[in-house]
Amino acid sequence: MKFTRIPAVAALAALSALAPLPAHAHGFAGDRFFPATLLTDDPFVADEMSAPTLTLDPKAIDGSETFGLDFNLSKRLTPDIGIQLSQGWQHLKAPGMPGVMGLTGFSSELDWQFFTNGPHEATAMVGLHSSWAHTGRVQALGATSIERLEVLVERS
Repeated sequence: MKFTRIPAVAALAALSALAPLPAHAHGFAGDRFFPATLLTDDPFVADEMSAPTLTLDPKAIDGSETFGLDFNLSKRLTPDIGIQLSQGWQHLKAPGMPGVMGLTGFSSELDWQFFTNGPHEATAMVGLHSSWAHTGRVQALGATSIERLEVLVERS
Protein backbone atom coordinates (compact mmCIF):
# COMPACT_ATOMS: atom_id res chain seq x y z
CA MET A 1 0.00 0.00 0.00
CA LYS A 2 1.47 3.31 -1.04
CA PHE A 3 0.98 6.26 1.32
CA THR A 4 1.06 9.75 -0.14
CA ARG A 5 0.96 13.10 1.61
CA ILE A 6 -1.78 14.68 -0.49
CA PRO A 7 -4.70 12.61 0.91
CA ALA A 8 -3.37 12.99 4.45
CA VAL A 9 -3.06 16.77 4.09
CA ALA A 10 -6.54 16.98 2.52
CA ALA A 11 -8.03 14.93 5.37
CA LEU A 12 -6.26 17.11 7.96
CA ALA A 13 -7.54 20.28 6.26
CA ALA A 14 -11.09 18.91 6.20
CA LEU A 15 -10.94 18.01 9.89
CA SER A 16 -9.53 21.41 10.85
CA ALA A 17 -12.41 23.11 9.00
CA LEU A 18 -14.82 21.24 11.29
CA ALA A 19 -13.08 22.42 14.47
CA PRO A 20 -15.36 24.40 16.80
CA LEU A 21 -14.83 28.14 16.89
CA PRO A 22 -15.56 30.39 19.88
CA ALA A 23 -19.02 31.95 19.92
CA HIS A 24 -19.42 35.65 20.64
CA ALA A 25 -22.52 36.93 22.35
CA HIS A 26 -24.54 39.76 20.83
CA GLY A 27 -27.54 41.64 22.07
CA PHE A 28 -26.05 42.98 25.28
CA ALA A 29 -26.22 46.56 26.53
CA GLY A 30 -24.55 46.75 29.92
CA ASP A 31 -25.76 43.81 32.01
CA ARG A 32 -28.98 43.40 30.01
CA PHE A 33 -29.51 40.84 27.25
CA PHE A 34 -32.12 41.52 24.56
CA PRO A 35 -33.41 38.15 23.29
CA ALA A 36 -35.11 37.87 19.93
CA THR A 37 -38.56 36.33 20.24
CA LEU A 38 -41.37 35.51 17.87
CA LEU A 39 -42.97 38.89 18.58
CA THR A 40 -39.86 41.09 18.63
CA ASP A 41 -37.01 41.31 16.16
CA ASP A 42 -33.34 41.63 17.05
CA PRO A 43 -32.49 45.25 17.95
CA PHE A 44 -28.85 44.58 17.02
CA VAL A 45 -26.74 43.22 14.16
CA ALA A 46 -25.70 39.59 14.37
CA ASP A 47 -24.24 36.57 12.61
CA GLU A 48 -27.17 34.17 12.39
CA MET A 49 -28.70 31.68 10.02
CA SER A 50 -32.21 30.23 10.10
CA ALA A 51 -32.35 27.35 7.67
CA PRO A 52 -34.98 26.16 7.20
CA THR A 53 -37.78 27.71 9.18
CA LEU A 54 -40.85 25.52 8.72
CA THR A 55 -44.29 27.10 8.88
CA LEU A 56 -47.62 25.27 8.78
CA ASP A 57 -50.39 27.82 9.10
CA PRO A 58 -53.81 26.82 10.48
CA LYS A 59 -56.57 26.40 7.92
CA ALA A 60 -57.94 29.71 6.67
CA ILE A 61 -61.64 30.52 6.78
CA ASP A 62 -62.00 29.39 3.15
CA GLY A 63 -60.31 26.05 3.98
CA SER A 64 -57.01 26.78 2.25
CA GLU A 65 -53.79 25.47 3.79
CA THR A 66 -50.28 26.93 3.55
CA PHE A 67 -46.93 25.28 4.22
CA GLY A 68 -43.70 27.24 3.97
CA LEU A 69 -39.94 26.84 4.20
CA ASP A 70 -37.94 30.02 4.79
CA PHE A 71 -34.23 30.74 4.82
CA ASN A 72 -32.66 33.78 6.48
CA LEU A 73 -28.99 34.71 6.65
CA SER A 74 -27.75 37.62 8.79
CA LYS A 75 -24.11 38.65 8.61
CA ARG A 76 -22.19 41.36 10.44
CA LEU A 77 -20.00 43.42 8.11
CA THR A 78 -18.62 45.50 11.00
CA PRO A 79 -19.53 45.39 14.72
CA ASP A 80 -22.35 47.90 14.02
CA ILE A 81 -23.38 47.22 10.39
CA GLY A 82 -24.99 44.05 9.07
CA ILE A 83 -26.96 42.61 6.16
CA GLN A 84 -29.83 40.13 6.00
CA LEU A 85 -30.87 38.00 3.03
CA SER A 86 -34.17 36.09 2.99
CA GLN A 87 -35.87 33.68 0.59
CA GLY A 88 -38.68 31.22 1.01
CA TRP A 89 -40.68 28.47 -0.63
CA GLN A 90 -44.42 28.04 -0.16
CA HIS A 91 -47.10 25.45 -0.94
CA LEU A 92 -50.71 26.68 -1.06
CA LYS A 93 -53.67 24.28 -1.32
CA ALA A 94 -57.18 25.67 -1.70
CA PRO A 95 -60.21 23.32 -1.53
CA GLY A 96 -61.22 22.03 -4.97
CA MET A 97 -58.13 23.54 -6.61
CA PRO A 98 -54.74 22.04 -7.47
CA GLY A 99 -51.91 22.91 -5.10
CA VAL A 100 -49.61 25.78 -6.05
CA MET A 101 -45.98 25.97 -4.99
CA GLY A 102 -42.97 28.10 -5.64
CA LEU A 103 -40.53 30.66 -4.32
CA THR A 104 -41.66 33.63 -2.28
CA GLY A 105 -40.11 37.03 -2.92
CA PHE A 106 -36.43 37.61 -2.17
CA SER A 107 -35.69 40.34 0.36
CA SER A 108 -32.58 42.00 1.71
CA GLU A 109 -31.87 44.42 4.53
CA LEU A 110 -29.00 46.67 5.54
CA ASP A 111 -28.89 47.49 9.29
CA TRP A 112 -26.89 49.97 11.34
CA GLN A 113 -26.84 49.67 15.14
CA PHE A 114 -26.06 53.30 15.86
CA PHE A 115 -26.69 53.39 19.61
CA THR A 116 -25.73 51.12 22.51
CA ASN A 117 -25.77 52.54 26.03
CA GLY A 118 -24.60 50.13 28.72
CA PRO A 119 -25.44 52.21 31.83
CA HIS A 120 -29.02 52.78 30.57
CA GLU A 121 -29.28 49.28 29.06
CA ALA A 122 -30.58 50.60 25.73
CA THR A 123 -29.93 49.91 22.04
CA ALA A 124 -31.22 51.37 18.78
CA MET A 125 -30.90 50.31 15.16
CA VAL A 126 -32.02 51.68 11.80
CA GLY A 127 -32.31 49.63 8.63
CA LEU A 128 -33.28 49.73 4.98
CA HIS A 129 -35.39 46.74 3.90
CA SER A 130 -35.94 45.86 0.23
CA SER A 131 -38.44 43.38 -1.22
CA TRP A 132 -37.23 42.57 -4.73
CA ALA A 133 -39.87 42.50 -7.47
CA HIS A 134 -40.53 39.40 -9.58
CA THR A 135 -38.27 37.11 -7.55
CA GLY A 136 -41.08 34.70 -6.66
CA ARG A 137 -44.37 33.39 -8.04
CA VAL A 138 -46.19 36.71 -8.28
CA GLN A 139 -49.69 35.68 -9.44
CA ALA A 140 -49.86 32.26 -7.79
CA LEU A 141 -48.41 33.01 -4.34
CA GLY A 142 -48.63 36.78 -3.99
CA ALA A 143 -44.91 37.56 -4.22
CA THR A 144 -44.37 41.26 -4.78
CA SER A 145 -44.56 42.56 -8.33
CA ILE A 146 -43.19 45.98 -7.38
CA GLU A 147 -39.94 46.99 -5.75
CA ARG A 148 -40.44 48.08 -2.14
CA LEU A 149 -38.03 49.96 0.09
CA GLU A 150 -38.88 50.40 3.76
CA VAL A 151 -37.01 52.25 6.50
CA LEU A 152 -36.97 50.37 9.80
CA VAL A 153 -36.26 51.79 13.25
CA GLU A 154 -35.89 49.46 16.22
CA ARG A 155 -35.13 50.34 19.81
CA SER A 156 -34.99 48.53 23.11
